[in-house]
Amino acid sequence: MNNIVEYLTALIKNMFPIKKITQYMKHLVVLATLILNISIIYGQSFTDIQAGLTGVSESASNWIDYNQDGAIDIFVTGDFYNKGGHGISTKLYKNLRRDRFTQVF
Repeated sequence: MNNIVEYLTALIKNMFPIKKITQYMKHLVVLATLILNISIIYGQSFTDIQAGLTGVSESASNWIDYNQDGAIDIFVTGDFYNKGGHGISTKLYKNLRRDRFTQVF
């Protein structure tokens, strides 16, 4: 039994040398640090352009050109918010160009 354990231990050490694993981990830490710093420095932000879209959560959307006018329209489904509360529905917004949309249905 000892021979098997010694054999397996030697096999694992040869397959996964500690020095290589340590170097790999160092590279991984450096890469993760760079990615984190880049995402903090160049973080994305949202700018409300008053496009005429209703607030929505738990949603899915797709860009389509339903009327084939060359302006990409938005098809959205989800939990929409308005002055009276909120509710789940599906809406199609026509692109009026210049960052403006109007609800079709």
